[in-house]
Amino acid sequence: MAKKEEEWEIALRVTGDKIPSEFARELKFIGPMSRRTDYVVRTAPVVLEEMGDPPRYFKIGTVSLDVAADRDLEPFQKRVRGVDYLLHHLKPEAFNKLETLLLDNVRTAAQQGCQFICANELGYPWCSPLRKGYSQKSNAIQNELLQLSREYGCYIVGGTFHCSKTFHNLAMLFSPSVPRTQQGHAKNPRPHAKKTSAHSVGEIIRVPYNRDVRVYVTKYGRIAILICLDSYDPSLVIGLVRAKHLLKNRDDDIDIVFVPAYNPHPGSGNPAAQDLSYLLGNIVVHVNTQEFGGTHPTVYMCGEPVTGKRNFKKVTNELRVYTINVRRYKGKSDKLLSARSSFFRRVYGVQTSHRRAI
Repeated sequence: MAKKEEEWEIALRVTGDKIPSEFARELKFIGPMSRRTDYVVRTAPVVLEEMGDPPRYFKIGTVSLDVAADRDLEPFQKRVRGVDYLLHHLKPEAFNKLETLLLDNVRTAAQQGCQFICANELGYPWCSPLRKGYSQKSNAIQNELLQLSREYGCYIVGGTFHCSKTFHNLAMLFSPSVPRTQQGHAKNPRPHAKKTSAHSVGEIIRVPYNRDVRVYVTKYGRIAILICLDSYDPSLVIGLVRAKHLLKNRDDDIDIVFVPAYNPHPGSGNPAAQDLSYLLGNIVVHVNTQEFGGTHPTVYMCGEPVTGKRNFKKVTNELRVYTINVRRYKGKSDKLLSARSSFFRRVYGVQTSHRRAI
């Protein structure tokens, strides 16, 4: 396939693969919209720790838990200021099961030397507020994960949960240490909200008004989090692509994107993760539930799956560990990004100047 056709196919797949039709309709606006402005969304750096010298290897643990909607989840509906929200929380028996599995696998991944650990969407132990006593249990789990992060110096994306206080779908990002701010200590763990609601599977949540994509600066590299359907959202994808090409060597230059997911069709989230990895020239970690293919290798580097005995190891039934040579990754990324065609730059609005008049 010629390069132009290949890049066009990538654009089509990112915006049109098993997602709501309104996303697919945006495709025809991508070129004109992105050429009119240097940003579709902005990136917002959050410094968790100052970066040190690049490590020789990225070691990433993925924890894929067995979460089944009919068996493990229960609805929680509430009307707030005239809006009906429909959240999903774990049933108590599922909470108890996932609590043990999550903590055991995160601890094992940390002991294996993983710098980053990510669990799947809706895998964070969280019960409905109607279930008395479980908020204290969730706080205890949070403290244990925070302690593991500090003890082993790793960053943990502890899955996601539907928060019955904010009505967001939140991923909790645990850091080994967080520097003091002018207001005191920054939040740790730091909540990260999903920006695109999956109405097609009954997720009626609040989404943030601010669509900036946070870039978390860690001592090993820069990371981002896109929760499930976020990785399909054209505005988010194009915003990251433009930041990668226009603001290279800044805090916007992301090494790893974590995608905790609950995709109810086996393998349905893999193409979006793979294509995003190609577009950004980086590493994308897609972590689905076990039931829907989460047990298969789903880490991509520059558009190619990370496999093979030297790079991939199954540790437990839930835990996979990926080892990526950073020097090889950087070289592959630089080669891919430098070879972008003028067609790619037109489609994604990547300009040589930092600003362009409308």
